[in-house]
Amino acid sequence: MIFFCIALSIIAAHIVSWGISKPIKNMMGTMRKVVAGDLNVKIEGTDNKSTSDEISVLQESFNYMISKIRELINNVYEEQNQKRILEIKALEAQINPHFLYNTLDTIKWTALFQKAYNAAEVASLLSRLLHISLRKGDETVKVREEVEHVQC
Repeated sequence: MIFFCIALSIIAAHIVSWGISKPIKNMMGTMRKVVAGDLNVKIEGTDNKSTSDEISVLQESFNYMISKIRELINNVYEEQNQKRILEIKALEAQINPHFLYNTLDTIKWTALFQKAYNAAEVASLLSRLLHISLRKGDETVKVREEVEHVQC
């Protein structure tokens, strides 16, 4: 009877220790994946809300923490994209149309002085095209102006 009780105790201890160590090993494996950089992991088996032991609480907390980290990374990524877009728009706004017009006008007059009439005409047409294109978009465009735009 004593040997039977000892054997039963050993089997029960093994089952209890396996029940504790298996979720911990599962959690450790998942944590190793996170350390390796994979944030798309989740500890499985934490959907059962009826258990409230410490390991289940740790697993649920870990899953929540990883989902919040993913969310924060996505927010930072979106903010950085928006920042880049705004920086590009700011740089585009810094291009002064008058500088372009003056440069093209200089090219036109230099070409005329050197009797390169075709180059002068191209510079003049490009200047006109930029002038039409850089106009504010909130006003209506007349058909005559649109035709001139196409011709340029």
